[in-house]
Amino acid sequence: MCGICGFVLKTTHSKQASLDDLNAMLKRLEFRGPDERGIFENSPTYLGMQRLSIIDRENGKQPLIDEISGVSLVYNGELYNYLELRKTLEKLGHRFRTDSDTEVILKAYLQYDSKCVDYFNGMYAFCLWDPRINSLYMARDHLGQKPFYYINTNKLFAFASDIRSLLAHSLINEKINQSQIKSYLQNRHVPGPNTLVSSIYQLPPGHHANYSDAKGINQRPYWQFQFKPNTNLHLDEFKDKFNALWPEVIKRHLVSEVPLGGFLSGGIDSSLIAIEAAKQSSSFSTFSIGFKDKNFDETAYAQQVANKIGCPHTVIQFEDSFENLLNAWSRAYDQPLSDPAVFPTLSLARESRKQITVALAGDGADELFAGYQRYYSMLIAKNIRKIPAPLRALLSYLFAIKAKLFLSHSAPRRWLTAVSRRLKLMQNNPELEYMSQFHLFNHNELKQILKSQSPPLTYENQFTQNHIVHNMLQHDANHWLPDQMLVKTDRATMAYSLELRLPFLDRQMIELATELPVNLLINKSKLKYGLRQIASLHLPKSISLRAKHGFAVPIDSWIREDSSFVRDLYAQACVENQDIFNPGILKIYWDQHIKRTHNHGEKLLTLLLFFLWRKEHRL
Repeated sequence: MCGICGFVLKTTHSKQASLDDLNAMLKRLEFRGPDERGIFENSPTYLGMQRLSIIDRENGKQPLIDEISGVSLVYNGELYNYLELRKTLEKLGHRFRTDSDTEVILKAYLQYDSKCVDYFNGMYAFCLWDPRINSLYMARDHLGQKPFYYINTNKLFAFASDIRSLLAHSLINEKINQSQIKSYLQNRHVPGPNTLVSSIYQLPPGHHANYSDAKGINQRPYWQFQFKPNTNLHLDEFKDKFNALWPEVIKRHLVSEVPLGGFLSGGIDSSLIAIEAAKQSSSFSTFSIGFKDKNFDETAYAQQVANKIGCPHTVIQFEDSFENLLNAWSRAYDQPLSDPAVFPTLSLARESRKQITVALAGDGADELFAGYQRYYSMLIAKNIRKIPAPLRALLSYLFAIKAKLFLSHSAPRRWLTAVSRRLKLMQNNPELEYMSQFHLFNHNELKQILKSQSPPLTYENQFTQNHIVHNMLQHDANHWLPDQMLVKTDRATMAYSLELRLPFLDRQMIELATELPVNLLINKSKLKYGLRQIASLHLPKSISLRAKHGFAVPIDSWIREDSSFVRDLYAQACVENQDIFNPGILKIYWDQHIKRTHNHGEKLLTLLLFFLWRKEHRL
């Protein structure tokens, strides 16, 4: 695991200036790979990497250069099937001088050219310089677990694992991408392939690309997530397939020369990982985050699983000031991503890194196996639509009023608020209704707070499956997962040089998930039905039947309790950002929240993170 960067010059730039730029870019990546720095220079091409040593720590240095062809590679990630692929390549005549997965990627490219990605199972972002054709070849893993940003100007083509690394280059002087501010405020993230910096883009998940001065950049998909449900697949057959595959998946994810453990929430996903990992590794340990407020704390469930499998378990108490949490966020994220769950994730990563270098987690299972309540809500919405619109509006209002009778972070209030919002969002177009669930600010609110007006955001038709559940899952795997969830976890863990591995996003697990018919995803009101049936064989009902909880964070009260610090920060930022926002409207949001007439916690957080990011980057 590491951070990578590089560039190809198109203009006159001295060797020393270029090396200074490369080192400046690498400096911004040290937290992703603190163990070692590597540089390749063959003007006009420069490649660099910061390494976090996990496999073949002694010989797995980068950039890795093939002695015969001169092809050079920088690579970030883990190739889980590298041992099997290495055997195949050896039979084809390739000889290896290291035991690293890095060399397997290099040899696979030499053997298969751009078709090499068809053979890869892992999380990765890499770039190869091929001097035989004066071209870069780049690729990003299937669902975008690892980041890859690039910029193509009249002075250079450059790439990096972090936007801040690109901005460190003296020939890159870009401005804020104003067209994406609305997208960020509405979605809480910047939808790929765009970023909040003009001219900087992301290589989309499941894509690869070539760059040369003669032809520019040519990117294209090599893989796309798509459901191909097998309607003849029954529960017992699914169980057999999963149980045959799961031990091998975990085995691949346990390969490491450094201490390895797992994040254990007490939910079925992380518990299934921990149970199998503990069987295969006697040194496997688990970590969970604890909250003082029992409405948020799940450590009893996590401890129950840890006791069952007999592994060492550490509970990390989540206790920090909002100011410290915002500073940690600024360290981790290269562009705004607003999700209150980032804060406990950062704390979990920071404290667990004191004992382990690699962590396994259950992220991705909800998007593949239907674990979110919104899937069931959409499934039954067709019945609720039969209620006349005026009556739905009244019910929404009444639920919202009743919600205010409970504490802001209590389960009843969250449920009532969710039902009220669901009734308010309902419309005749299922796709637009589903998309609107993700929106934090609606179009009218954006018109009020933003000085520059533009038409409402539109969406292309993405619902191509026959069933609404498959459509939702397909959307989430292609958008919500890579743009929100994987950004959250990758940046939070790599901020502390902790490698995070996600067994449910193993390529074979993804392929199994795409076979599932709806009745194995949602059965009556039971979410993640097929996976829960498997979990019920290994876990007590208190866990296998428990509803998804997630990292619920009391952001509303945080902002009120730390109001003096946040107020000063917010007030100053409103002045500094008058070129974009209407400060009077922003003040109304603040006043309403502090006076408790409205809960604007997530909206205020989303604005605050944008302000912090813009100030740090001086954009």
